[in-house]
Amino acid sequence: MRPRSGLTLLELVAASLLAAMLCVAVLGMMASSARRHRIIINQTPARPWISPLAEQVRWDVLQSRSFRIRPNALELHGFASRDFGTGVAYHGPTVITYQIVKDGEVSWLLRKELHVDDLSSKYFRIEFVCADVGGLRLSVLSGQDASRQKAASFDDWRESAEEQELKADGPLPERVVITIRGITDKAPLIREVICRR
Repeated sequence: MRPRSGLTLLELVAASLLAAMLCVAVLGMMASSARRHRIIINQTPARPWISPLAEQVRWDVLQSRSFRIRPNALELHGFASRDFGTGVAYHGPTVITYQIVKDGEVSWLLRKELHVDDLSSKYFRIEFVCADVGGLRLSVLSGQDASRQKAASFDDWRESAEEQELKADGPLPERVVITIRGITDKAPLIREVICRR
């Protein structure tokens, strides 16, 4: 007998069966991976930087005493200084500036922190906060004082209060609103209502 040079029908069927099982296993793993990816995307906020930025804006306003509005910029003067290395607050005199800067087609929101009383070489810091910012607005909430409304909560008062844009320099009012708008979004990226007392 001479040796065979091909596969028998049984060997061919077994190889095809093993290949099909391997394909099913790989497709199952890919489907599971796609499901996990969708779950992670759905649970992750669309803009994860918004919450830290809102906290930073709130901190800066609460620690400030006066403001100055310039074209595409807001300066806050007060005591919001933090150590640049550790982030620990030491409440020295500070000028915080939020400024919109155009770089070609992209408009960036910059945050500048200047420690007025620091004589070291690390007294100034600039951070790129976010891109595609269309506007920055500081407003004051005016209306009946919240303490005089016995039945209504602060949220009810806030809804009925009037918002008036601040256009001059001076001391920060008791209740301010900072609004940061995107270029394309109808709703503001950030709208923080801050009660300073």
